[in-house]
Amino acid sequence: MSEQTIERKEALWKKGPNYAADAMIVSDNRILLIQRSDTKKWALPGGFIDTDESPLEAAAREAEEESAFKVSVPGKLIYSGRVEDPRNSDERWIETSAFLFQEPDIQPIGGADDAVAARYFRLYDLPDELHGSHEAIIRRGLLAYELEREERWPTRGGHMSYDHTISHTDSCGSVFIKQHIPERHRDAEREQNSRLYLRREAAAFDHLRSAGYKHVPAFSELYDDTTLALEGLIDGDGWHWMAPMDPELIDNYVADCLGALRKLEEVPELPDDNAVAPSISTFYEEGWDSLDDASLRTVGWKLRDMIGDLHPETAAYVEPLIAQLKNLRAEVQASECVISTKLSHHDARQANIAWHPDQGAKIVDWSWAGPGVRGADTTSLLIDIAKSGHDVSAYMGEYFNSDHAKLLIGFWLEHSLWEVRPGNESVRLHQAASALTAYQLLELAGALD
Repeated sequence: MSEQTIERKEALWKKGPNYAADAMIVSDNRILLIQRSDTKKWALPGGFIDTDESPLEAAAREAEEESAFKVSVPGKLIYSGRVEDPRNSDERWIETSAFLFQEPDIQPIGGADDAVAARYFRLYDLPDELHGSHEAIIRRGLLAYELEREERWPTRGGHMSYDHTISHTDSCGSVFIKQHIPERHRDAEREQNSRLYLRREAAAFDHLRSAGYKHVPAFSELYDDTTLALEGLIDGDGWHWMAPMDPELIDNYVADCLGALRKLEEVPELPDDNAVAPSISTFYEEGWDSLDDASLRTVGWKLRDMIGDLHPETAAYVEPLIAQLKNLRAEVQASECVISTKLSHHDARQANIAWHPDQGAKIVDWSWAGPGVRGADTTSLLIDIAKSGHDVSAYMGEYFNSDHAKLLIGFWLEHSLWEVRPGNESVRLHQAASALTAYQLLELAGALD
């Protein structure tokens, strides 16, 4: 640690963030920790960043100064942000960048600089109380460490731009991994948006847990804006990712899922990062607002071409929907784009909800989350469940928002015209089927002129 840093040890000298760096060094299933001289607690080697160095360089320097360990491998960023520290105040606080170094060999170490001691601990036998936020940082690092070594298994479904896999780890059990794949995007803007949506999803998980919302996985961690890891809710542990066909379970499934979505409306809005447009605005802009008369004729041709691939009950609504396209467009466009303070998931469907008979519903894929209207999510879910052939008539009065269903019809139909990557043609069929099912439920609700 530099002389300049030693002088700053007892108090934070700069208003706003004071930047530090930490090193998590793992070798032979052991982690290197130092015992701090101020609190006597064990911690990661670390300290403040000098003006002439990067966070990575600072982490490596601090590790050598405090433990005599000289890192020899590249470091992976595992955390960046504010940390707990007794010196923090409203005006001054510490923000750290923590790096994972996976060293191939154990090295001799010794306490140095402002560390009382340095020693190796087994990865899963750490001291009971660690300094500041270091326990949480180490937990993130352990997960990153294990995910690079554990075998992964692909999962069904999910957005085609991401890889979706499951891994089994010692520290967290089953873990679901959603990974951004840059080369799957046709241009730089789409590639960047993919990262932004992943970041929004990670922020949503943190926001929901901090608000006490219980219907999300128990943990989630985002690494480098490319890899989101969260609690794996797997079939083998009793989780359902589709509405169960068992008549003794289906009512509980629907009630639990609708209840979880209704409770979401009580959660405060997500902080607006202005990175991507609100989803409900996108439903208008990439829906009825983009469907001119020529596009509506194309929609009609496409729906008729799909009749042979649709369930007969769904196919029966092709012609009635085509006949109402202009009326629906006029009705939605005459209404105002309502953006309320209610928080909505905006992609509430069976594939994004894990349900357990004893543990209820947990919701994933929050990349579209944002302000919405009452009943937006419950309406989406009812449409998706009905599309699978289940009777949802008992839930329509309380949970179905006809105006939102009309909005979604335009969004799904406009997107059904988009080109798709080879091998993913079925996504357009599902969008058309969703629009037709929504029209069917509108008829059931008596909401069509």
